[in-house]
Amino acid sequence: MVDILLPETAISVLPFSAEPMTNWKRSVDVRQFIDALYEDIYPPFSKTLYDREKKDMRAWSKRFSTQAKKTIPSKSPSSQDVSIPDFAEDMNFGKMAKYVIAWKSSVQTVLEEAGFYSLAHILEADGEIDCSLLLASNLYYKQAVQVLRSFIEETFIPINFCENVEEYNQWKANSYHIPPLRGRDGLIKKLVNKGIITQPLGNEISDLYGGLNGFIHGSEDKLIYKGIFTGSKGGLQFKISDYESWCDYLARSIYIGIRLLRINYVQWERIRSVKRAALKERGKILCSVCHNEEDYDVTVFPPEGVECDVLVTAPDGTQFKADKSFPGVIQHIYRCKHCGQKTTIDPNPSTTAYHIDVALEGEVNIEDIFS
Repeated sequence: MVDILLPETAISVLPFSAEPMTNWKRSVDVRQFIDALYEDIYPPFSKTLYDREKKDMRAWSKRFSTQAKKTIPSKSPSSQDVSIPDFAEDMNFGKMAKYVIAWKSSVQTVLEEAGFYSLAHILEADGEIDCSLLLASNLYYKQAVQVLRSFIEETFIPINFCENVEEYNQWKANSYHIPPLRGRDGLIKKLVNKGIITQPLGNEISDLYGGLNGFIHGSEDKLIYKGIFTGSKGGLQFKISDYESWCDYLARSIYIGIRLLRINYVQWERIRSVKRAALKERGKILCSVCHNEEDYDVTVFPPEGVECDVLVTAPDGTQFKADKSFPGVIQHIYRCKHCGQKTTIDPNPSTTAYHIDVALEGEVNIEDIFS
């Protein structure tokens, strides 16, 4: 079922409202988003994830405050005009924080279930968000926005690659030049014409990407040292307008990025389900990282000839011992010969949600089994 990850019930919660972190309640929209993400996976984890990510953003608010205060010129008359907000009580920071939490939560669900087309792109996009936070907390607002242009590309390009496998293969071989996103012959228009993304979303991407270009191409009003020819001494210090602009750009980028992530997941899952069915008939699997279909080393766990103790926990909490014949005990570990990715396949799955613990007897090196 393609809707198990990044479901529409989560996407429908977007966009988020602007409210300070100190005002967030149990029913805050970003918590609703995370609850919807895990509703069909493991609902109890949503609270753990929300609390963890919220704590992380509170830590970021303190970093923002510390760095902003360090850069106020102590002897400059203009320093009296510099007002640094309490970021945890600032609605701009609160809205931005919601989107970062939603992004981090979305990435976690996709990585947990291998629901990505290109692992490199999703990891790189996630890194851009971390980079933007780090740069902005240190008052490099221009650079913090610049990396968001790469973020948009890295969430958008896999959608094109999913439709054009040969181009993806060329990209992996470093022989592919990414064409323009915007314009008459741009990728946005091509994907809109194919019905893969909607025209309104295409317009959103194009408008945002155009705004981000100003930070790449050195528009004077986007510089850290803007206005220097008029006597401005601002430079690297907290600027409320630049800070608020960055918050807005980051929120808009993630708002688009999450929706692109879902489009790519649904797009790839439909293709992958067909591939998996065909490969299964041949005793093959599909590597989630490099898409290899043929070259694997296969290991059986528990290994043949090794005794083991099997403890099964039933859905009602009762426990009992079993042997290797119990459904779900035997696992096949496929190690991709191309990228080394390990994939576990259950050839005889349990019909009920049992939790199975296997303890090998004797001196057995687990790493040797899976190497």
